[in-house]
Amino acid sequence: ARLLGATPQFDTLEDAIARGSYFVGSPQQVVDQIHRYHDALGHEVQHTSGIGSINDPSTRTSLELLASDVLPVLRRELPDRLWHHNPSDTTRSFDERQLTR
Repeated sequence: ARLLGATPQFDTLEDAIARGSYFVGSPQQVVDQIHRYHDALGHEVQHTSGIGSINDPSTRTSLELLASDVLPVLRRELPDRLWHHNPSDTTRSFDERQLTR
């Protein structure tokens, strides 16, 4: 931002993680961050990512942790007002459920 003459929104990466919408850390830290975001704003969070290739080991590990350790907790703990489904059904994704109807 400074290179383009703009004032940066955050002073450091740590500040961006603490005050921004970046979800970084262990699975439990990410769950806690998303809970704070949800509590403050009251809406569901959509995950999008523009990082690396799925063949990159760190990207793959991050996505696997998201799927195995973060999303099941959020499905149980946060209400889903947009897509009504059985929160105990963590075996299939939204897309799979919609395609089988």
